[in-house]
Amino acid sequence: MLAFQNAPIGIAISELRIIRGCNDEFARMIGYQFAELEGQSFRILYTSDRDFDRVRDIGLNDLQSGRA
Repeated sequence: MLAFQNAPIGIAISELRIIRGCNDEFARMIGYQFAELEGQSFRILYTSDRDFDRVRDIGLNDLQSGRA
């Protein structure tokens, strides 16, 4: 846990596009405190719902068809 929290790169753990955990560097990189991010949707990082959905859908067809 200490290595995760003090890693020199930003790391986030997510489930269904919800931030379940992150290290201090990840929070710092995006301008938040850890306590503000835990349990939040990654949606807060996008300027619009359209961008959030567009990123979600990149590669979706390939995944669904078994090509990825």
